[in-house]
Amino acid sequence: MAYNRDSIRSVKVCELDVYVRTEDVGFVIGKNGATLELIKRETRVDFIELRQGDCGQYFLLRGFEENVLGCAEKVREIATEAYRRNTQGVK
Repeated sequence: MAYNRDSIRSVKVCELDVYVRTEDVGFVIGKNGATLELIKRETRVDFIELRQGDCGQYFLLRGFEENVLGCAEKVREIATEAYRRNTQGVK
């Protein structure tokens, strides 16, 4: 079988850091890591890991560009909800 340019698909792999307030990290992770695993499964990223940087804690995301961008959006949504609950006293 001969391959030509039309049979090759270009896919971008990327890595992205998503910073989250320390107070909101636990909400993003979830009980026993359940929320983080759900995000990983739903967005199909290859790698999510919490890290400590000079500016605070962040989630390192790695995978196909489209999946990583979707994952970043999901992490931001959950972190925003955590912020809302933490600052408005919502339980």
